[in-house]
Amino acid sequence: MGRDKARIQIGGTPLWKRQMELLETSGAKTTFLILRPGQHRLSATRLQVRDAFTAIGPIAGIHAALAASTSPWVAIAAVDLPLLDSAWFRGLLRRCGPGRGAIARTPNGYEPLA
Repeated sequence: MGRDKARIQIGGTPLWKRQMELLETSGAKTTFLILRPGQHRLSATRLQVRDAFTAIGPIAGIHAALAASTSPWVAIAAVDLPLLDSAWFRGLLRRCGPGRGAIARTPNGYEPLA
């Protein structure tokens, strides 16, 4: 793409901020941004965690989110999925319970980035 997707704006709002607001309106109690090594900070006020690994794509972000979280469940919203809504995430949360989480399934398989 040649530029940082997280900084692309839709309706004047950067994609990273849209996703943070999505997770918060979905019920997330703690939110943080995952940055790849070398990526410039996205916010002066938001907690940001760096990927521990390079050159392995989005799985590094999933690893960083799981490693940084203290919650029994982790919700992940990739920055390049701006059409997700909070009702979708709340639906996943309703399927979670003690010892049981949920992951999105699509006709093509599973979607771990949402």
